[in-house]
Amino acid sequence: MLGWCWSVELAELIRLAVTSRSTQFSYLATVAVTFGADESADIRTACPVRELDGGYADGYGASKWAGEVLLRAAHDAYGLPVAVFRSNLILAHPRYRGRLNVADVFTRLVLSLLATGIAPGSFYAGGGGARGRGHYDGFPVDFAARAIAALGDGVREGHHTYNVVRRSPCPAPPCPRTAPARRYGPPPSTGRTTSRT
Repeated sequence: MLGWCWSVELAELIRLAVTSRSTQFSYLATVAVTFGADESADIRTACPVRELDGGYADGYGASKWAGEVLLRAAHDAYGLPVAVFRSNLILAHPRYRGRLNVADVFTRLVLSLLATGIAPGSFYAGGGGARGRGHYDGFPVDFAARAIAALGDGVREGHHTYNVVRRSPCPAPPCPRTAPARRYGPPPSTGRTTSRT
C-alpha cells in the first residue's frame, strides 16, 4: 500500500517540477529495480513489467520502479532534467561507529554470524569452487550523499541514471567461521551497543 502512496506523491512532485520553468529532478531508486541493468538502458524497455510476488521488500522495489517509469515519461514529454541514482547497500555514517540498527537486515545478518561464530562456505565462494575474496558492496551514507548531490546538481538536461555500487570489491575481514562470539564483545542489545574488535 505504501508503494502506491509513494508513486502518487512522486507524480505530484513531477507535476510541480514541470508546472512553470523546468527544474532538475534527482531521484533515489534502488538496484533492485533492475538487477544488473545498464545505466544507459531505458527502464521501460529494460524492465517493462514489475511482478509482485510477495517477496522481501517487493513493494519497495516496485514503487521505485514506478518512480523511474514516471520520471522517464516526464523527461520524454516535458524535457524534465532527471538524475536517477540506483543505490545498493547504504551503510551508517562513520560518526555512528559502534552503534547498531538492530531492525536492519544486514545488521542482523552480521550479528547472527558473530553470535554463532559460523558463516556458510558460500559467503566466499569463488569460481570453480575456490574460495573467493570477501567484500562489502556498501558505501557509507555520507560518501553516497556527497556523490549524489554533486552528480545530481550537475544535471541540467537529459535523463541520466547512475548505479551507486562498487565496481571493484572492497576487502572485508574474513567472516568468523569458528571464532567464539565473546571475542567480539558483549551480546547485542536493542539499545546503542559498542563492540570490541
